[in-house]
Amino acid sequence: MVGDWGLPRQVMVEYRREHLVKSDDWRYEREVILTPTGLAKMQRHFGLAETVNVPAIVEGCVVRWDWKNSRMVEVKGDDGQNYRVRVNNALKWRPDRQGKFMRIKFLKDGDQWRQVGRAPRYPGIW
Repeated sequence: MVGDWGLPRQVMVEYRREHLVKSDDWRYEREVILTPTGLAKMQRHFGLAETVNVPAIVEGCVVRWDWKNSRMVEVKGDDGQNYRVRVNNALKWRPDRQGKFMRIKFLKDGDQWRQVGRAPRYPGIW
């Protein structure tokens, strides 16, 4: 999100080091994560739009898992739409012994949908 602003990285790093408080405005977890207050401070300082694009997580049930591509499943979302979602192993998303379809959470990642959160260890078993 911050990379989409088109500002040099060094400028943002200097501002963060000088003006933002580590535990209140940002934290480090493999990468720098801005809290909403830290994000608002940076947007005000650099004069950027105040909109925040939060990725929407969609949920649904897996309805097709037997593709040639073993990393793709078809999901019927709660909104009634069908999605093709990228997963680690499609065979784990088969229905369980009672024939119940598995629930999956996914979000838009570029031009494709990607699974988010935990994946089952075995078909039908979390």
